[in-house]
Amino acid sequence: MAAGIAVGLFSGSAAAAESEAAHVRVAAALLEEIVQNALPATITLPRELGEGGDKTFQMTALRYCGAGEKGNGRFRAAGRLGVGESRREPAFAADEVCRPGLAELAERAQPTFAEGTVLVDLEATWKHWELKLSAVRAVVTSKNGRPRPLSGLDKRMELLSVPSADLRIDIPAGATVVLHTMPTFLESAVEVAIVLADKAPAKPPRAAAGAREALLAGQANIGAEIPAAFANQVLGLLTGSQPLTIPVDREEVDLQNVALTGEGTGDAARLTLTGNATPRSVRETMRWTLAAGGEPLRASSVRMTAQLEDCGGLGTMAALGCNVRNGARAAAAEGFGRALTQRCEGQFVHELVSPLSLRFNVAGQRIELRGDLVRTALSARGLSAAAHLGTK
Repeated sequence: MAAGIAVGLFSGSAAAAESEAAHVRVAAALLEEIVQNALPATITLPRELGEGGDKTFQMTALRYCGAGEKGNGRFRAAGRLGVGESRREPAFAADEVCRPGLAELAERAQPTFAEGTVLVDLEATWKHWELKLSAVRAVVTSKNGRPRPLSGLDKRMELLSVPSADLRIDIPAGATVVLHTMPTFLESAVEVAIVLADKAPAKPPRAAAGAREALLAGQANIGAEIPAAFANQVLGLLTGSQPLTIPVDREEVDLQNVALTGEGTGDAARLTLTGNATPRSVRETMRWTLAAGGEPLRASSVRMTAQLEDCGGLGTMAALGCNVRNGARAAAAEGFGRALTQRCEGQFVHELVSPLSLRFNVAGQRIELRGDLVRTALSARGLSAAAHLGTK
């Protein structure tokens, strides 16, 4: 049942503009946890950088330091030059890492950092659907504990560039979802605007980051705001041409043509999910409707309606058989709907959907997040959802 509701939450009216963006806000702590699980990472240095012939930087720690004066993302990294294993990999302590200068941080952390540890200030910039990571300054620790500048870094130097448009995700229905993303760097979070379209829009989506401050309220470390147009585009790919199979308690159910309608906000919010469902055990297609309302959203009922044969115009015996089949379908739909209502009625939607397990690839790295949804609601900008996730 949880997976069925989760799918439904991402549907809506398809009438809005194609370029309308969904927004995902990730707390700095979760971002760092995700990145740390992908480390160590090897970065090939420009030929101007490096010492003693070393042209690779083994990054072993990364800390997000918020937004810079021009809105660029600020990061502080630790690592070492060259390849191979070290008896002591550079890592940041739990105390303040972003506030002091690099030299002060290196001196303060002795003897935590071994000789040859490299500390780097990095900046992330986004323009024309491309995300660039540049080194701004760097120091190398020495035997006497006094850091010195990394040779070759006399000015800002680009280390890598990653496209943020035309990100393609293959889905079970045999189609491909094409996404275009734009990050906005905030004091203690990163917000990513996501556009679903065949090609990147000429104009990037509006950030309006302040409008989504409440997404990370309480224990949530990731939140999303999903306009109806974006949601319906995804559902059209997921359930329009082929069914999407989900578990419902001990049953497997094929879902198709899932859609959502919603009105109001806060306590007056009313959410209705509809679609076709075919339980594998009965092999009959039913029309289902799930109603929820309030803030946070709470499920109120699940109604199943059988799709009946037209028995008119049939002969006596054929009509009798047709009516018997229709009666069985109606009884099965009523029983299935009653069982689901007992399971869902009065329950918060976020509790029904939990626990969550999300798997995806970013820049060749496989990421898996697990946790619980902690809140769902309707707002003037669409469906909002918040969760507390982690990598373990």
